[in-house]
Amino acid sequence: MPIPDQAALDAIGSAMAKVVPEGWGRAVLKVSAVAATMETQLAIEMLDGSADGSHSLDAEAQLVCDDLRDAMYEEGAGTWYNAVFILSPVDGLAAEFDYETPPFGGEATDDLLEDDQRAYPRDAAHLPSWHPSRSDTA
Repeated sequence: MPIPDQAALDAIGSAMAKVVPEGWGRAVLKVSAVAATMETQLAIEMLDGSADGSHSLDAEAQLVCDDLRDAMYEEGAGTWYNAVFILSPVDGLAAEFDYETPPFGGEATDDLLEDDQRAYPRDAAHLPSWHPSRSDTA
């Protein structure tokens, strides 16, 4: 799968760093996307062990996530449905991209998934078994 653009990763990390409160230990951004729909969830783990889920990314940072998904499209293989970005003051930013797990916790509609297949076509070898477009490749 394609290597993500470092400038986009830096922009996402910077956007996360802008919203973390004092005393944070780790910020975890979960992104789930299909077609033109994207959900983001930012959770901040505090140094005292508590969690703070009251922060979110600004619209510009969400657009960067969308642009990153576009840029990581590979012909025939598609692009990711889910991504996790982990920011820590010690380790910086780490990212994981998931091309196989259904977006939105499996709650994406068949119409959205089929729209995604048209926007980011996958060949049969890269189309997950749960995908509704799978029946079209049989």
